[in-house]
Amino acid sequence: MEPARSRNHALWAVVGLALAYAALFRDRGWIPHDEGLLGQSAERVLLGQLPHLDFDDPYTGGLSFLHAAVFAVLGTQLANLRLLLLVCFCAATVLTVLMARRLTNPALASALGVLCVVWTLPNYFAPLPSWYNLFFTLAGTYALMRFFESGRWMWSALAGLAGGLACLIKITGLYFLIPAALAILYVEQEQQRSAGGPAARPFRASSVVISLVAAGITAFLTLLIRRNLGPETLLHFVFPGAACAAYVAWNEWHLPSSAPYPVRLAAQLRALLPCVLGAAIPMLLLVGFYAAHDGVDELIRGVIILPQRRIQSAQSPLPPLWSALVAVPFALALWRRSDVRTGVMAGAGALLVALLTLGSMQEAHRISWYSLRPLIPAAVVAAGFLVRKPLDTAVRARLFLLVGVAAFASMLQYPYASGIYFCYAAPLVVLAWTAIAAVPGAEATWRATTLQLVVPAFYALFAVAWVNTGTIRTIGMAHWPVPNSHFLDAGRAELWVPAPHRAYDAVVAAVREHGGPDAYIYAGPDCPEIYFLTGKRNPTRTFYDFMDEPQGRVEQIVQLLETHNVHLAVINRLPEFSGAMDPLLEAELVKRFPNSAQYGPFQVLWKQPTH
Repeated sequence: MEPARSRNHALWAVVGLALAYAALFRDRGWIPHDEGLLGQSAERVLLGQLPHLDFDDPYTGGLSFLHAAVFAVLGTQLANLRLLLLVCFCAATVLTVLMARRLTNPALASALGVLCVVWTLPNYFAPLPSWYNLFFTLAGTYALMRFFESGRWMWSALAGLAGGLACLIKITGLYFLIPAALAILYVEQEQQRSAGGPAARPFRASSVVISLVAAGITAFLTLLIRRNLGPETLLHFVFPGAACAAYVAWNEWHLPSSAPYPVRLAAQLRALLPCVLGAAIPMLLLVGFYAAHDGVDELIRGVIILPQRRIQSAQSPLPPLWSALVAVPFALALWRRSDVRTGVMAGAGALLVALLTLGSMQEAHRISWYSLRPLIPAAVVAAGFLVRKPLDTAVRARLFLLVGVAAFASMLQYPYASGIYFCYAAPLVVLAWTAIAAVPGAEATWRATTLQLVVPAFYALFAVAWVNTGTIRTIGMAHWPVPNSHFLDAGRAELWVPAPHRAYDAVVAAVREHGGPDAYIYAGPDCPEIYFLTGKRNPTRTFYDFMDEPQGRVEQIVQLLETHNVHLAVINRLPEFSGAMDPLLEAELVKRFPNSAQYGPFQVLWKQPTH
């Protein structure tokens, strides 16, 4: 017992070292408008304002309340939000390793935990909702694994609660709740199959209903990407989730049961009920809270309608479809079939070494990323082949759950499919492929030692060498190291940022000098960080100009400038999403604030000279 305990301690120590490595990035780098959005929304909550009622929170609003609580306890600094993120990340990593240990040996589970660490927070240590949704998804997945093992409804309810809380952070928490429900239905089907029964009837109402549900899920995924339909988006965003839903429908048709539909429906509802109730509790509390403030319509507008504008204005396309072919050599390195010669596998291994060595070169960097992108649809295909084997119910449950959760997590990359959005799902992809490799008999197809050691080691080293050390702006496209050599204090940041961002120091000083004691300024387009860093208030309800109502917008802003006695404005000449400022609005600002100074991309305008 003692040697085993010592080995366990050593393995957890490795995971601890990986987390300590991630902590080194806690105060490194930023994307200004992301941090400004998070900081300003939390500060507005502290001032008594409510998301969607008093300002247009781009997300559900739960994160604004959570960050406001952090500011209230620890102080109004961006670095404090990252401290909470680190604590939650540590807990999520522990859950990831615990799930991996249910699939493989402790040493490999710890190594996979390290792989998940280096592919997540070190790449972008900003407390964005997508990270928290990943944490809740991992928590919910762990709870479902425990539910399938024990049958205790409490675990199912906790899984639903995790999904509901994820939706309070960002509505994409649905991408966990949908596969969770499918996994519960699938396990219930397998339990029904194990119980046995007479041959299936030619026509069963339950099969029709489940088929309609699967069709509805497919239609839902397709409608979400309707503005960008193409072979790439269909492969990465529709196929994985639709395939999982279709398999549940197919499985229902092939159940050896002739039970009347009310009996079958009751069994399905009993299986789903704890998870549904767990998910409903936080959602009902949210709706009830806004109903008490007569704000349900505004909540719907903010959570469902306004995000459609974000889809139109903030987009980043997937790599072209042909890029998926890059994954073929990686697959050959793992394939065990006798007709794949040793020389071919050796060549694939040499490719991995070359890519790792040349990862700073743009093409080598992209090839490595191109091999990652198809992992989710490929996992669905691989699981489809394996699930046909005569597997134990517990193995089937884990396989379907982990692959299904990863399949729907692929949607996190829409509509902004930059590399970092793959990182938001990376641990789920690792767990899915671990479940595939853990299927009994899988070694007949895959070279287990290669799968367990060489390829994960390559991706881990690639992340440490060429992803963690680059800038988030080019993740997935090129390795572009941008030293975070400037310490941005301003009393509200305490972050190390790229040297060109020292312009913010000058802007903050100018606003404090020329803005005087005024509580309000006007800043735009797309620069909420100006409000937060200067400690000034935003007279509008928006953070990004493209989310504002275009009709009568200039007149409305001018009226707000008058109402709040604004004496200073900041114009961002390089907005990321909304485009240049409306010329009519800029002309109005220049007329009202005739004095100006330029600091990097920002022009500061004020009403009167300082004397």
